[in-house]
Amino acid sequence: MHVFVDVYTEQTYDLAVRIFIHEYMHVHQNALLYYFEDQKRFGVPKLWLDNPEQSIYKRPLDKQYKFPNWLEEGGAEFAGNILATKFDNSIDARAMFAEQLDEARNVVRVAASKDDIVSLRDYEYQTGIFESDSNPNNGIAREFAYQYTGGSWAHVYLASLNPENYQKLIIDYYKSYAVAENENPTEGWKVAFEEIFDLSIDTFYRDFDAFMLQDRDSQMSILPSNEELQQIVLNR
Repeated sequence: MHVFVDVYTEQTYDLAVRIFIHEYMHVHQNALLYYFEDQKRFGVPKLWLDNPEQSIYKRPLDKQYKFPNWLEEGGAEFAGNILATKFDNSIDARAMFAEQLDEARNVVRVAASKDDIVSLRDYEYQTGIFESDSNPNNGIAREFAYQYTGGSWAHVYLASLNPENYQKLIIDYYKSYAVAENENPTEGWKVAFEEIFDLSIDTFYRDFDAFMLQDRDSQMSILPSNEELQQIVLNR
């Protein structure tokens, strides 16, 4: 009811649908966080059982322990756009992606004007630092929300590398996380990423950061049409 009042009464229809799907995507992401599909059981990380004080929620925020912020929020934006146009074909997902691209480009542009180089890596867990006067690069706060907009386009970029990556980005990555985390405590998100996409996280960051410096037409050229986005098949 709270979401209904805040969203459907104050936003346009297209945006309201996307926001609902964005938030539901977070349920999807986190419901699979520690779910072992083969056993049909949820698990708690061993480290937490051995020493509850070492829970990721009790540790200093010095690294990413679950999903990177860009992957969690960017993934919800990415899926929100695609599933919104699949839900209602009149919704213009390309326009939503274009708006996110313009916002992400602005973050990069404004930062560059202040001798600050933006990398997606900055948005693993330190988002609040870079968006404040504590920015470790130069003490100048960045424009807001690259974890959402740059994160969304990081997904678009990955999807452009292989059509199968749509399935991997929205479904398979999250299903693989629990096993990867169990076998690689506190590193599961990265191990799962590199195994699922057959790409090292360092290479991905390097290539995506370079992509974000391209001209807008080149960036938009990797984005499918609405019709193509509507025809994407996702298997649960």
